[in-house]
Amino acid sequence: QYLRLVMKKILMVLESEFKADYRVENEIEQLIKLGNEVTVACYSFSNAYHSEKRDGYTIVRKKISSFIYKTSVGALKFNFYFNFWKKYLGSLLEEKKYDVIHIHDLPLAKVGLDLRKKYGIPVIMDLHENWPVLLNLSLHTQTFLGKLLFSEKQWRNYEKKVLVQVDGIITVVEEAKERLIEIGIDSNKIEIVSNYLNLNTFPDLKRVNSKEIVLFYGGNVNFHRGLQFVIDGMAIVKRKYPKITLVIIGDGSYVGTLKKKVKELSLEESVNFLGRKSQNDLFAEMMKSTIALIPHIRSEHTNTTIPNKIFQHMYAQIPTLSTNCDPLKRIIEKERVGLIYEHDNSKDFAEKLQILINDNINNKYGINGKKAVIEKYNWKAQLTILENFYSKIA
Repeated sequence: QYLRLVMKKILMVLESEFKADYRVENEIEQLIKLGNEVTVACYSFSNAYHSEKRDGYTIVRKKISSFIYKTSVGALKFNFYFNFWKKYLGSLLEEKKYDVIHIHDLPLAKVGLDLRKKYGIPVIMDLHENWPVLLNLSLHTQTFLGKLLFSEKQWRNYEKKVLVQVDGIITVVEEAKERLIEIGIDSNKIEIVSNYLNLNTFPDLKRVNSKEIVLFYGGNVNFHRGLQFVIDGMAIVKRKYPKITLVIIGDGSYVGTLKKKVKELSLEESVNFLGRKSQNDLFAEMMKSTIALIPHIRSEHTNTTIPNKIFQHMYAQIPTLSTNCDPLKRIIEKERVGLIYEHDNSKDFAEKLQILINDNINNKYGINGKKAVIEKYNWKAQLTILENFYSKIA
């Protein structure tokens, strides 16, 4: 039933090492189901050029030097990084004829367009992030050298210039598509393939009943994740719920600052930093929780992306307390799977948390979440979207 398209040979490009990435792996699986042949090109820090077969597709890796990797922040000013990719991907295109180049995220769009000009192959851009803003928020662009090499304005100009030229664009959420249309990109070549769950591979997790209120956060720990406002809110809520606890899984540049805040507020018994965990261990901790948190600070970036953890919470039947980032607010309120608070307002966090605790009778928010994922927010529907999108492009 899937082999409705003429098979295409797809060269998928990752500007990273190949590691666990639900979105990339789900797309590969769906493209293979549609009868396509997929080769993934990525770099490696430790191995020379080599390839391997995995689950019906090929992974090709080429070693990148530390110098070339570090020049990526200044790729628009110096050609070292682009030249590495152009030579690497060009060698693959010389060895084998591909029908389409599918590039994940903005930076390598120029390389794709150069290769299209030489080899006549359409280019699809798969935009996980609002890249100019993401770079502006990143730690490596805040250093002295980073500030010299990086210009948000230059990246915004680059984004518009290249996206106008590519053959097709995939975004993760409606708000991202709207942003691209606002900067002048043709809406007809933009498709939304969101970070939904693949129910064929995602584990059907079982909740662990807890007599106490346990809040859960899993992810990176930096300023922009907003945990500082959560911890301030915990000090307020603890007056009414003295046994409430917050579990934080993850690591990052802001852990030290948050631990200091916890100590200043005498919350050492209430806030547990568990560090990085395997995916299985993270899920195990998540399933012990009463409420899951997405405390991301509202910004242009978080207003145009969607974290897949929201769908994990929903499928696990855990209500979510989230900040008012546009996509999260839209989904959580529409599907009634949790509550929203102002991103930088600890008092509002505390108030909404107490409302959620009292209003979640018979776990109605959790039940709504699993039902919504099973019926709507899963990868089954994305198969048809990808099929139609590819049939238009190549």
